[in-house]
Amino acid sequence: MARAPAGAKKPLTEVLRLAQRGAYAEARALLEPLIASRPEDVEALQLLGVITLQQGRPDLAEAELRRVLALNPAHAIANSNLGLALSQMNRDAEAVEHYDRAIATDPNYIDALVNRGVALNKLKRYDEAIAAQRRALELKPGHAGALSNLGMALANLNRHAEAIACHEEARRLEPQSAAAQHNLGNVLLLTGEFARGWPQFAWRWQANLPRLAAEQPFWLGNEQQHGRFDLPHGVRCAINLPFWDGRPTPDALLVWPEKGLGELIMFASMLDEARARVGRLTLITDPRLIPLFRRSFPQIEVIALEAAQRRSDFRWQLPMGDLCGLLRQGRDDFLRNRKAYLGADPQRVAALQAQLPQGRRCGLAWFSKNVLIGNHKSLGPEPIRSLLGAAGWQFIDLQYGDTGAIREELRRDTGVAITRVDSVDNFNDLEGLAALVESCDLVVTVSTATAHLAGALGKTVFLMLPHAQGRFWYWQAEGDVALWYPNVRLFRQSRAGDWMAVVKRVGAEMDRL
Repeated sequence: MARAPAGAKKPLTEVLRLAQRGAYAEARALLEPLIASRPEDVEALQLLGVITLQQGRPDLAEAELRRVLALNPAHAIANSNLGLALSQMNRDAEAVEHYDRAIATDPNYIDALVNRGVALNKLKRYDEAIAAQRRALELKPGHAGALSNLGMALANLNRHAEAIACHEEARRLEPQSAAAQHNLGNVLLLTGEFARGWPQFAWRWQANLPRLAAEQPFWLGNEQQHGRFDLPHGVRCAINLPFWDGRPTPDALLVWPEKGLGELIMFASMLDEARARVGRLTLITDPRLIPLFRRSFPQIEVIALEAAQRRSDFRWQLPMGDLCGLLRQGRDDFLRNRKAYLGADPQRVAALQAQLPQGRRCGLAWFSKNVLIGNHKSLGPEPIRSLLGAAGWQFIDLQYGDTGAIREELRRDTGVAITRVDSVDNFNDLEGLAALVESCDLVVTVSTATAHLAGALGKTVFLMLPHAQGRFWYWQAEGDVALWYPNVRLFRQSRAGDWMAVVKRVGAEMDRL
């Protein structure tokens, strides 16, 4: 958390009061003329950087805080807040340097210690991250943030029992902390404690509220058109309907989307079960999924957001992820209902089959552009080269984004071509991607939406997973069985960053097929 200077000069008192109230625009309006008249006022400049950071602009905050440090390089608060800004931009190695400078000036600076631990955790320096949080807890034993962040670092070493204990203590200390509740839920779900984990999963709304407000304005805004309704834990919803509790009803249910594309596909595995309990089920989803879902769920009405905004014929509503708590209370619920549930367009499949190389086809997807954790779950060139050594396979590019340069590099190095079908946009044309996946005999992929799509189509999938950081709760903490999909086999790193051992095992299994 950013920290403002405690001893602000008297002219800054009103600015501080507004900033503490969250009135950042008003605070800036008062502060900027002060800085114009006193351009070397360190505390005013530092406060401007804090406000900018709290407004969600770490790039601008970096420039403002560097102005402070140009005047006073040992300014502990400016160094700490600059570290926070850099970490928010995923420049964590630089962030650690500034946290270290802050702590060198003030060894008991708890916020700097906690945030330093967060950055070290992102850098996979887990033992150092644990030490930083433990030092903060020595200084302040009841620091819920340090406990929660300690739990996250322990989870990244697969020390799940210790992580759960930390998160439970953080929750006890701050029961209204969305981060503590949500972090506890993630570890419980990861370790298969579903009945305990789903109530904590509900805290995802508050824990991710700034991102959700930006990405999903329909149900977090648009007040004039729809009125407001409370989601669990105080989040506001724009659809003025009660939430369905899973009990059978003859009335109409509106299910609306959340999370990313992969999760939308995964949660769709429960739609038929929900449909059996209601009179009518209407699903809002990503426009890219509408044709695929309409074909695969003929008993469900699948519509775009704009169509739902014009409707008033629903009795109940539910965010898609809440189907989990209603329909997946234990491992047996997953395994009993695990099946292929999506179907590709047979005409597009036939057309692609004629274009693709003959022989056994292996579809490949190897990187994620997730800005927070994509680097933890993406393959570099060397592991891909190893995969291409599997004999007897024709390789098909299922990866979204521009892959031309890496494919050409791999062709030069290995003599093996990865076929790219230019008529299919692997990001926007999900009907085409589904047909391309269906045309493959095997899919080898990292954790992206392609893994979910292939699993939902019932394809044989070898899914390569990171050791801990970057692994989502729904792939579980251990084992090679995917609870959500019948033919997905999980290949896990035994230590963080070691993809070569993973692809060696995958290659051996490809040779056996």
